[in-house]
Amino acid sequence: MSEKTFQFTVVTPDKDLKEFQDIPVTAVNARGVEGEFTALPGHMPFLTDLDADDVNIVTPDGRRLRFFVSGGFVEVLPERVTILADTVEMETEIDEERASQDMAKYLKLREERRALKKAQDAAKAQEKADKGPLHAAADGRMDVRDLSEAEIDMKIRKAMGRVKFAQKRGRLPSK
Repeated sequence: MSEKTFQFTVVTPDKDLKEFQDIPVTAVNARGVEGEFTALPGHMPFLTDLDADDVNIVTPDGRRLRFFVSGGFVEVLPERVTILADTVEMETEIDEERASQDMAKYLKLREERRALKKAQDAAKAQEKADKGPLHAAADGRMDVRDLSEAEIDMKIRKAMGRVKFAQKRGRLPSK
């Protein structure tokens, strides 16, 4: 391996990404939970959580490859970068319209969940325990009790990241 490259690997629980197993790269750009970073050969070691966003790598021949991760971890070492991603989606796999619909659905779900919690808190404050818990509509919509607020927030971050990634499509030059 050249001094100007380092190894790059992506691991996910649900996809076999042979195209991203121990490949030589010259740079990796991603967004951790504390901000964006670019790792280069010889980079100082660190480990951080990944935000739902795109990852960009540059190969020794100058090609730029992009993909979306919904979260996970990245380990940066001087000679290697390893991403442990929750999910990975290639540009061609993301449907911007569907991602926008997902984002709208989860934003609405979060608002319904907050309204439900507010109503439950008000009911408890008035000691109306005889009415029981409030439920979501029985018209086929998701029961808001099935997801925690943290899960809803994670789904919103993922959907927003996918929309942002899809909107960037085609903006990076490739060789």
